[in-house]
Amino acid sequence: MNYRHAFHAGNFADVVKHAVLTRILVHLLGKPAAFRVIDTHAGAGVYDLAGAEAGRSGEWRAGIGRLLAAPITPAVQALLKVKTPISRLRGNWHEVRGVKLMPTFHPAYLLRSPGEKRWVWQDIQEVMKVLGIEIPTRGGAR
Repeated sequence: MNYRHAFHAGNFADVVKHAVLTRILVHLLGKPAAFRVIDTHAGAGVYDLAGAEAGRSGEWRAGIGRLLAAPITPAVQALLKVKTPISRLRGNWHEVRGVKLMPTFHPAYLLRSPGEKRWVWQDIQEVMKVLGIEIPTRGGAR
């Protein structure tokens, strides 16, 4: 059997998997010990839901498609215990129970507003600096 996630990305099962992983991370945040998450099965990491593969099955419409209209801001506000919009939270480090967090825009928002990707890239670069990860140069060359 040949499985390509691009045909199934964002489907109901994918959304449930991410929700469960998020709940696990929230649970681990409540523990006093530090932890690190390494996703060994992340695949390409970015899938174009407007692309031919995702469009062929259309599975994403029953998963992430149903969440696209739901705002991410309340979830971030609850975690950080603030009422600040995500547009002002992103790009700044926050601390929750001793863990540094860098809020950024939700991927669903980026699907609707691709011009905002530059802000997410800036946020990712800040995280990479803190983690000591080399930031790739333009075009992927190192």
